[in-house]
Amino acid sequence: MKNRNKYSYLVGLLLSVNSLFAINSYAQPVETVETSEPVVKISGSVQGSISGNLMNYSDKDFSPSLTLMKARDESNPYTFYGLGANLSLQKSIPWQGEGEYVKLMLATGFSENKASLKKAFIQSQNWILGLATTNFCSPDVIPSLDNVPNSTVSGKAIQITYKQQLIASFSGAISLEKSEKIELYPGKSEVDKKKETRQPKQSDLPKVVVRLRYDYPNARGHLHLGGLANPLEYYDKTSKQFDMSIGWGVNAGTEFKLYPEKTTLKAHLVYGQGIGQYIADLSSLEEEVNTAYLKANDQTLYTIDAWGGYLAVEHNWLPQLSSVLGVGLLQTLNNRGKDSTSYKLGIYSAANLTYHLTKYWHVALEVAYGQRHNVNDDNSQAVYARAVTNFKF
Repeated sequence: MKNRNKYSYLVGLLLSVNSLFAINSYAQPVETVETSEPVVKISGSVQGSISGNLMNYSDKDFSPSLTLMKARDESNPYTFYGLGANLSLQKSIPWQGEGEYVKLMLATGFSENKASLKKAFIQSQNWILGLATTNFCSPDVIPSLDNVPNSTVSGKAIQITYKQQLIASFSGAISLEKSEKIELYPGKSEVDKKKETRQPKQSDLPKVVVRLRYDYPNARGHLHLGGLANPLEYYDKTSKQFDMSIGWGVNAGTEFKLYPEKTTLKAHLVYGQGIGQYIADLSSLEEEVNTAYLKANDQTLYTIDAWGGYLAVEHNWLPQLSSVLGVGLLQTLNNRGKDSTSYKLGIYSAANLTYHLTKYWHVALEVAYGQRHNVNDDNSQAVYARAVTNFKF
């Protein structure tokens, strides 16, 4: 019933926003405005997939941290079927000076049992207000592997962002993003979580994100540097006091076209304390802490410290045929007790081959190999394969 309500809510939201998009500005009728882009742009995609978990794996999305640490049993399926869709609405409204516009954007995603709002923001020339992709990582450096993790997630956040071209080839951005409530008791029921003395709290302070970007000459790509400060809080019901820790992270990434129109190199490095929701192999953990944790008889809020990186090469063999080869790792630096079964290290290598039947329709085959290592030195390996078809409109 919850999912049905979500679908009804999103459909209603889409209809409401579409009505808003259909209203022309009374101050300056749309038909009199000369613009090189459509007044209203509707786009989206529909994707189907078949995932095969060939060894020690049991999820439709691949992540080394989810590798099974014990033998597969009958409750772990070998095959997953997926069906999803995305829909985006965009409208540009004339604003003040000639050639200046305000952009309205709404994007939603649907799958077999989930509906989500991906983007909902207003953007002027320099400002963004609403739900949009975080500035902590540049989406351009993420390799085109549909379901294989990267060292950082191109996450989303409610934010206010200011972007500015600084000097030739250099630009910068600063964002204030809504903070999130941390998960201190993963795997426990909601009833048991409420019984705990120390309760996680959503901070009233925003996250602060800064990013610098340098564009290489001759449109060969770019280099970016990012930084993040993330307030983490909990409330102690016994002492009736709050405790706060500041998570932080830095990252650097690049996209460089070795041979224009043919071969592109993408690389990324990240280090952080208490930024697990931005690191893919950590954020996928639902039964373990991925951002911060508490110890018995200790009031300190400890952060999960981690670093990671990846390297990927994308190559166009033919106008219709392309491939991606990538390797990466993620390592946590907290011991959390030498006998802990908590996640410590994830390693992966992955490749895909994509064939474009038309400009709007492609099929792809993806394979991945991963390892998970725990703090207590237990380890396991996984092999994963996936076939995907995607139609864009």
